[in-house]
Amino acid sequence: MPSFCARCFQGTLRGDITPMGTEETIHGLDVYVARPDDGRKPIGLVVIISDVFGWNTPNIRGLADSYARRGPFVVYVPDIVEGMPCNPDFFGWMDGIKAPAPDWYTLLVMKPLWIWRILADFVPFGWRCRNGIAQPRIFNFFGAIRQSPSPPEFDPGKPVSVGAVGFCWGGKYAVMLAKDAPSSRVGAHGGGSLVPLVDCAFTAHPSLLSIPSDVTDVGMPLAVGTGDGDEWMGAESTKTMTRVLEAQGGKHEVEIYPGAMHGFALRGDPKDPKQTEFALQAEDQAVKWFHKHFSY
Repeated sequence: MPSFCARCFQGTLRGDITPMGTEETIHGLDVYVARPDDGRKPIGLVVIISDVFGWNTPNIRGLADSYARRGPFVVYVPDIVEGMPCNPDFFGWMDGIKAPAPDWYTLLVMKPLWIWRILADFVPFGWRCRNGIAQPRIFNFFGAIRQSPSPPEFDPGKPVSVGAVGFCWGGKYAVMLAKDAPSSRVGAHGGGSLVPLVDCAFTAHPSLLSIPSDVTDVGMPLAVGTGDGDEWMGAESTKTMTRVLEAQGGKHEVEIYPGAMHGFALRGDPKDPKQTEFALQAEDQAVKWFHKHFSY
């Protein structure tokens, strides 16, 4: 695993998307909610755990809208980072850092400035959203979903299938939810035995995973989408992850997209046909996974 992943901070901020959902407060967090169009009955609830850029980019909200329409699902994008995401200006700053300097001013002034801006923004994020804080916050949100009455879009009293999606930084937590540690289980609304926080999970280009330990003994169905050129995972970790997951009884799935780079599922350039194709393939993978594992 690299100590630094430039592509974690690169991509395209989608100016061509108009989110169609609503902002609500659910279980103590601000949440973007996307619902099926035309009043269709949803077949489950999908919760997206964002990358470091948070819940309010058009990229993640547009994807939530697409999931909701295609499912049909109710989709939550909670503000897990509680109003303190990294600045999407990272995209431009990182591009400037990696590009050849056209002049001395860019080399000696602008590049150091962009580096300083990234560090000044990311270091506080890394502290505020370190694992010891982020994971309990995420698990508590999913636990509250399980312990509460069904959302109004679903039939009262009927258990709701819950799936997690995580991208990049959020991908680790989708995997941790799927591991279904006994200590993470909660009592479902209405009583009864303890239940897992999720029924299944999907992650694309996850980061911060410890391989193989994080993908060993994964209890709930987990699907992973990653590129063969993923800068964070690397070829050897990808092979190990695939081998470990595929050895666990056939309930997991790893899809490797030839030519896809880190961030392809969420931050690709829509003007690039290849990047658009990768994003759509990852979206297809997620939707099919939830159709396969949701009870409806």
